[in-house]
Amino acid sequence: KVVAALKPSIIIDNGDLLDFASISRHDKLGWEEGFSVEEELIAGMSFLRQLQKASPSSLFLGIQSNHIDRYNNFLVKHCPQFRNVKGFKYEDQLPPGWNYHLSIRLNKNTMFLHQYHSGVHSAYNNVVKGGLNMITSHTHKMEVKPYTDYNGTRYGVQTGTLATVRNNPFFNYTMGTPLDWRAGFVVLTY
Repeated sequence: KVVAALKPSIIIDNGDLLDFASISRHDKLGWEEGFSVEEELIAGMSFLRQLQKASPSSLFLGIQSNHIDRYNNFLVKHCPQFRNVKGFKYEDQLPPGWNYHLSIRLNKNTMFLHQYHSGVHSAYNNVVKGGLNMITSHTHKMEVKPYTDYNGTRYGVQTGTLATVRNNPFFNYTMGTPLDWRAGFVVLTY
């Protein structure tokens, strides 16, 4: 609804659109089945197409991330013979019009990457050590940390997660611990 109302110039998936827990190096939690790779791809690609439908004139970009890397890494490890076969890479699954990158330098002042620094002070460390406005999402937190020096003010922004945080079966691996994660998204204006 927000995308349809705002019709943004650029929409950026800042990573971890999908989890790919079924092909993760981490053990499953007990007898939990989870979702198959096919089920996740169907849901994720449907979501990306919905964004395109809501704002067809936007530029659609994505950032490579650790959970998305599970897809290609699994195939590289178990099916290296299919390296250049069209249709095997994650990028081949994307709806036409979506382009994925390792990072995006939006302008001279703003860098998008999935992760840079982690931990409780990651937004602060990102902006101080990055020297730019740093937009990340790896921690699933949602926060803005301004940093001012003699060059002006820059921001460390963590974009949260689009997923529902509480009672979400995708996050059962947290074993019910309190999470400092926030569901949401970020709208930036220039």
